[in-house]
This record gives sequence, C-alpha cells and structure tokens, in this order.
Amino acid sequence: MLITAIRVLPTPRDRLTTTNQGTKSVMAKNILRHCITKYGNFEVETIINPTTEELFVSVPSIERMLDWGANNGRKKLAAKKLKTFAGGSFTTGKNINCLDKIGKVNRCTVIPFSDLLTVLYWELKNDNPNAERLLLAGFADSFTSQAFEQAGIEYSLEKRKELLAFYLVDYHELFDWIRDAYLEKHGTKPPHAVYQAINKAINTHLFGKEHFNANRRKNATSRELRDLENCQRFAMRKIKQNNLTGDPLDIVPGLVKQY
Repeated sequence: MLITAIRVLPTPRDRLTTTNQGTKSVMAKNILRHCITKYGNFEVETIINPTTEELFVSVPSIERMLDWGANNGRKKLAAKKLKTFAGGSFTTGKNINCLDKIGKVNRCTVIPFSDLLTVLYWELKNDNPNAERLLLAGFADSFTSQAFEQAGIEYSLEKRKELLAFYLVDYHELFDWIRDAYLEKHGTKPPHAVYQAINKAINTHLFGKEHFNANRRKNATSRELRDLENCQRFAMRKIKQNNLTGDPLDIVPGLVKQY
C-alpha cells in the first residue's frame, strides 16, 4: 500500500479519569490515523490504528473502487447473499471519528480491511471486473516486491506504482477498447473467439507461439510478461493517437505487427 497524508486522530476512547490528584484528561493509547492511500488510479480513504494494527477502508472509497455508484455502499454491503457468503461477524459499515480535507472532525463510515477482502472475492464471483483488477494488482505488487526484497534487489516505489498502474488500468485498457469497438461495430459484445484470436496474434508475433499452456500469467517468464505489457501499451497508444474505430480483428493484429 502506498500511504500519504497521514493525520492523527483521537479516538472516541479519549476520556476523563479521576485520580487522587483530581480529574484530568487522559489520551487513550489507541490513536487513529486518517490516510489517503494512493493505489493505482484510486485514492482510498483509510483509517489505521497503529496500536492494534487494525485497518479500515471508507465505504465511499469502496463504492468508487468497485464502481457501485455513489451512496450505494451500505445497501450493497447489507445484501443478504453477501452476508451469507461472508458468514461470521461481517461488518456492513460502522461510524468512527475522522478528519475531512479541511481538518474538521466528522463521522466516517468504514469497514475492516479483512471484510473488504471478502467483498472483493464476492464481487469477483459475481463478475465485477474492478474486483478482478484489484485482486490481480494486489498479488502482483505483493509477490513482486517480496521476491525482489528477499533476493536483496532494490525494488523502488516508482516501479511498484508502474506495476499497479499496469494491472489496474493498462492491462485491461486494450481489451476494454476491443469490447467497446466490437460492440459499436456489430451491436453485440465480442464472443470469446475474438479475444482468443487477438491473444494468439499477440503471442505469435512476440513469442512465436499461440499460447502459454492456457495460462499466460502463470507460465510466461517475467521478460515475456514485460514484452506483453509494452506491446499492449503500444497498440493502445496507436489507437488513441489515430482515433481508430472499427472491427478490432481488422485493427489490433496490424498494430501488433508494427511493434
């Protein structure tokens, strides 16, 4: 997680206690920190308790990340099917004190990070593409940074940002354009065969093979994945520069050959 703009907040546990010296204000040990966590192209409002190491995410931020629409978070979180899927003590949202952008103390609706993970898996199960992107980006960032660290190789913050940006945005941008262009041309979403044909064209041009045993992410080398990233970015850049429209099968393979 990339965290900026930390503010320290007193929790509702701040209290007055009476001693034999009289009444005095005692600051509770648990002090919440209000953070804006930059994650790919998202700015996520988070609350951290450094004493208990609890992490909370605001419901409005979850609405943006999962494309739920404004003010739909509490309703989505309270859905019976989600609560059944989650089981146990799933939180649909709780209010705590937090600071707004100008430093005023307001109530903030949050859920624990562990419950957000449950929500992500539920949304993935229900074909939410944003959930897929977030989970993929999270694993890519976590594993890559751990691998480099344990090998004693520096893996900079900028490289982590680039990796997150790719898996949250760039990795999907080309195929989002393919979907939209095909829909505009033919009036229907592209069948799986269209994506398969374009993937084969990319793989054949770059690597001399049509596929990676049906699982490119698992079986491709890191160099092959980097070539794939750059090729897809190149194709998308050409599409934007030339404002290309039409059947993706007529456009994308030709762009790939230019790479």
